[in-house]
Amino acid sequence: LAGTFNEWDPERTAMEPQGEGLWRTEIQLPTGRHEYKFVVDGQWWCEPGREDAEVEGCIQGCIPNPFGSSNRVIEVLTEEESDCPAPESGSTGAAGITV
Repeated sequence: LAGTFNEWDPERTAMEPQGEGLWRTEIQLPTGRHEYKFVVDGQWWCEPGREDAEVEGCIQGCIPNPFGSSNRVIEVLTEEESDCPAPESGSTGAAGITV
């Protein structure tokens, strides 16, 4: 996992297999917007099969980047700022990313 939170270094935030095709890592993210990509077998990808969407004003999904591809994005808000629904299983969350 590489993103703005680890200087886009794919070696710094490894994901661990959880079985049944799921991978997981947990990281503490400060409040703010964070972009990231999954790095699988040396290839960088956003997350095929998931729609880019805005849900009740909360950004989720893949967004264009300056390199002609897309990044995932997560917006970490304080509890007071957030009107977003809690993340569902298999989605991104403030303290962890599960795929």
